[in-house]
Amino acid sequence: MNCEEFVKLLGFYVDGQLPRQYQEEFELHLKVCNLCLVEFNKLKRYKQKIVEIPPSYPVPEKVKQAIVGAISALRVDDTVESPVTVKKRETKESKSQTEQKKRNKPAAAKAKPKVNKNFIWYFFIVIGIILLGFLMVIRLLNR
Repeated sequence: MNCEEFVKLLGFYVDGQLPRQYQEEFELHLKVCNLCLVEFNKLKRYKQKIVEIPPSYPVPEKVKQAIVGAISALRVDDTVESPVTVKKRETKESKSQTEQKKRNKPAAAKAKPKVNKNFIWYFFIVIGIILLGFLMVIRLLNR
């Protein structure tokens, strides 16, 4: 067993759900690989800490059953996409859709400059402050 396979099975082992066919090989790898032993100990500590946290509100029995059913339906061989992979794929898809929309826009819509509304307000405020400064200088010079 290599480290990659070990990591895939680690959660099942800690939960006591690792099939017998993998247990011996898993435990042997655990004895010889210090990096995987560290990961195993971390996961055990995290699980213990999670168990110690009291629930903030009672979970309905239907929800518990649905979660347990979904978890038990998973097999060891199932591969689950990580949230990072899903997010990257969604980002790529949205970029391609955005690019396609840009290509479909008429040329006049592309040439339209975008002006930030806040920029206009700041511009007039700065002009007003400069004018007030000039008026104050003129008033001081006339004394």
